[in-house]
Amino acid sequence: MAALIFLVLGLIRMAVLLVVCLTQSWLLWKFIRFQLRRWREFRHEQAVRKKATTKQPLRQLKRDSLGHHENGVLKAENGLSPRTKKLKSP
Repeated sequence: MAALIFLVLGLIRMAVLLVVCLTQSWLLWKFIRFQLRRWREFRHEQAVRKKATTKQPLRQLKRDSLGHHENGVLKAENGLSPRTKKLKSP
């Protein structure tokens, strides 16, 4: 009688373990599919954005006739600085 009870309890434990494993594998499968779908949608959106940005025409840079620009600062034609330099004291 005791061996029969032990055998039934063992079968119940194995059945519960099997149900838990199957449930976890099903949840993992759903999670992986969801992440892959999200990744594909993100990649598609990035590709569409990249195509949209490459179609914009490049703007021409405006040049002043008074001088030329260097690092965003207007320089004189002869290269002189508009500021006067301070003399060093001996």
